[in-house]
Amino acid sequence: MDRLYSLIGLAFRANKLLYGIKAMEAIEKKKVHLVILSNEASEKTRKKVLDKCAAYQVSVKYVDSKDDLSKAIGKENIVMVAIIDLGFTQSILKA
Repeated sequence: MDRLYSLIGLAFRANKLLYGIKAMEAIEKKKVHLVILSNEASEKTRKKVLDKCAAYQVSVKYVDSKDDLSKAIGKENIVMVAIIDLGFTQSILKA
């Protein structure tokens, strides 16, 4: 799991990761290759993200802790991030 969060942090520093409303907009623009969603996300957030990902055929990877996800990118209360780079997507899926 440490490798996963390291890759997420690296993607953030390389500007290949979005979160919040920008991530949702990028999904609609078909720029997102992978969404990483915390199991701790609220039911409303989970439904919104999963419906959007299904509509635009974006893969979803789950992580256990929103705290670890938030820490990986140096923010607070992050439950979902979107990866917009194919190389990072492939590496994260292997991690």
